[in-house]
Amino acid sequence: MDNLLDIQAQIRDAQAKLAALEAKEVELMLQPAEFRIADYLHTITCRSNHIDQCSYEYDSWPKNGDLVSVGVNRRRYVHAAQKLLSATEDDEIKVMSMLDAIRGL
Repeated sequence: MDNLLDIQAQIRDAQAKLAALEAKEVELMLQPAEFRIADYLHTITCRSNHIDQCSYEYDSWPKNGDLVSVGVNRRRYVHAAQKLLSATEDDEIKVMSMLDAIRGL
């Protein structure tokens, strides 16, 4: 049986986890939708060795959204994300739902 101290500790832990998730959400929402979709696309489609075959993780997103400084590999995923957004009239939720369906295959 749980006691009050255990429950209060669990509540504090849950609140800390919620605060961390909310901070991640804010950070993600500051990125353009095509960057978020590109990251997800890479996660579900890349089958390369990430030590020496895929440079995606070595790149970072520019703060100003300028793709000139983004590596070729990451730029490919951004272009695919832009096409998906264009095909869905910029509906990020619809794109992510379609990608989730593909991921399940």
